[in-house]
Amino acid sequence: MLLSHWPTTRDALVPFIANPHLIAADRQRASVETMIGGLLMGQKEPTGRVQLADLAKRPSRGVTFEHAIPYYLADDETGRGLRTLLAKAVEDIGPYEDDASFGDPAFMGCYALNMLERSHWVEVEGGRGYQSPPAEAEHLERLEALRQVRLHSTEIEARIQLATNDPSKGSPELAHDAVEYAVGDLPDDSDTDHLKARSTRLIATAMLVARDGDDALLEAHESWVRTVIGRALEEEVDPYGSSESLAFNRPAQGLCALIHLWRRRGLAADRDQLLRAAARKDRTAVPAFAAALASINATDPRLLKAAIRIAFASCR
Repeated sequence: MLLSHWPTTRDALVPFIANPHLIAADRQRASVETMIGGLLMGQKEPTGRVQLADLAKRPSRGVTFEHAIPYYLADDETGRGLRTLLAKAVEDIGPYEDDASFGDPAFMGCYALNMLERSHWVEVEGGRGYQSPPAEAEHLERLEALRQVRLHSTEIEARIQLATNDPSKGSPELAHDAVEYAVGDLPDDSDTDHLKARSTRLIATAMLVARDGDDALLEAHESWVRTVIGRALEEEVDPYGSSESLAFNRPAQGLCALIHLWRRRGLAADRDQLLRAAARKDRTAVPAFAAALASINATDPRLLKAAIRIAFASCR
């Protein structure tokens, strides 16, 4: 409400802008309010005195406490009062951590206090713009570098997941990027999430190297791929789970990787291990053989027939 009635509320806003916790929380408000309109998901908005369109027209929807800070640069009683209160709040909170972002009150308080320093405003095209002091600029550069790392991780993990079930989404380039991202890690019990996303990604990566990687990539990482396959096949899954998808079925992904190794290397030992896997009680072979059916038939269709006989025999 105070933001919507700016600038008559300039004095009244001082206690709010002097609170680093509120400044940090308010910075997230804009993105949250943008999402509200999508919550109806195509449904008709209920009739009422206030509609979403009415809320969107409020001036506060386009500004935050942070946007108001430059209007307190003046050396008047209000500006001096805000600087004094904010400096005290920043001192009470203490220094911010190395990974503190704009959502962290300690960092946001320091950032706002720096914005209130006239020497940090420089001439830019069309007026004046804020320039972070060296320490803050270095911190922001570090945050951006971390953001880029997280963005890359999110992108590569999404590409790996898509290519796991859809070979058309795979490529030698993706296999190379995925194994480089894996940095030689192995599936283990360190996963804390129920889906074991890290181990699943590593096993899927091994499959992509075996399925889509070029000869040089496979040659360089075959030992790692085989170790990952061995770890994957140690796990047993629910035999009544989905038999149509490789997603998060780690043993099936490992077995699929082994199928492609057999296709490319033609080793009898790989063939024999595939046949033994057909007798597994958790039916891991079903999604694996289904996903690699074309490769099996193109290499030696007798493998599938033998695997089916073994699977039936093991059910007796």
